[in-house]
Amino acid sequence: GQQFPDIEALSVSDKIIVHLAGHLLEKSYCIYADNWFVSARLARWLMKHNTAITGTIKKNRGKDISFIYMLLSGT
Repeated sequence: GQQFPDIEALSVSDKIIVHLAGHLLEKSYCIYADNWFVSARLARWLMKHNTAITGTIKKNRGKDISFIYMLLSGT
């Protein structure tokens, strides 16, 4: 499979998504995921790997959700 050296920055649940969808990364796909797996950290990581994610991010998932507000506001 594809190796991503920067994967160590992700949580266990984030890594599950990367493991299951690894073959889709870097191909401009959009992944749909349950809210248990979606975090701002994962969304940012996937964007760096040319992949989008759709799902609900709970306020208590990860530390930096301000990045999501930035995306929504277009700034």
